[in-house]
Amino acid sequence: MDFSLPPKVLRLFETFGRVVHALMLREARTRFGKQRLGYLWAFAEPLFLLLALWFFYDLVGRRNPVNASMPAFLLTGIFPFMAFRSSGVRGATAVQSNTPLLVHPMVQPFSIVTSRVVLELVTYMAVALVFVAVLWIYFGEPLAGFADEPLNLAMAVIGLSVLSFAFGVFNAGVSQIIGFWPEVIKATGRGLFFISGVFFTMDSLPPRLREIIMLNPVAHVIEWIRSAALPGFDSLHYDPVYPFIWAGWLLACGLFIDWLLRLSGKAEAH
Repeated sequence: MDFSLPPKVLRLFETFGRVVHALMLREARTRFGKQRLGYLWAFAEPLFLLLALWFFYDLVGRRNPVNASMPAFLLTGIFPFMAFRSSGVRGATAVQSNTPLLVHPMVQPFSIVTSRVVLELVTYMAVALVFVAVLWIYFGEPLAGFADEPLNLAMAVIGLSVLSFAFGVFNAGVSQIIGFWPEVIKATGRGLFFISGVFFTMDSLPPRLREIIMLNPVAHVIEWIRSAALPGFDSLHYDPVYPFIWAGWLLACGLFIDWLLRLSGKAEAH
């Protein structure tokens, strides 16, 4: 039995891939500038956040909630959260920021959102690897301190990527209906920082509060990543399926909104 895709479908995927790649290059030049030094800005926010949280822990005399170094604990929370938040914000502004490109038949809102979210995820993953390398080379942080269970860690990163992509697609659709939605997402992202487990673990919370926090799929992803990355930390308070359920609903809603806009002709008006 032949399970290969028809040539027409393969050509569609190939065209979509070329369009997304071209849009990613354009977005990278627009965001980071033509000079490579512009990429240094991608390191500023996570570095500042890491130092600020580390200083806060020392200031209040709070001990590390896991049996790992403080940089490892904080980085495994900072980067997943920032990748998710940034994907949502960039997705929310994707179509409005690139409306002139929609005159080209091959460029569709979905391809614009895909290019933006993929660029965010690739950027934050690359920056995270640089941070890990710096801690290993200059501060003696063992590489095993970030990859205790490599296969489980890879699955957790996939979960983060799928959830972030779905969040970006959903926000892109809603933003075409509600003009101020990007501002709502930015404000929501600031609030999510405090309830996503960036600087705490689920086990350190009171049971009643933990039940509320665990409604947040980002908290599950961060707890999952930490369980896979940090030696000696094995959380019982995350569900690896839960982020995918959220991703499925967000993606379905985002694509449904996009379909309705196309059907009504309002997509072209944007």
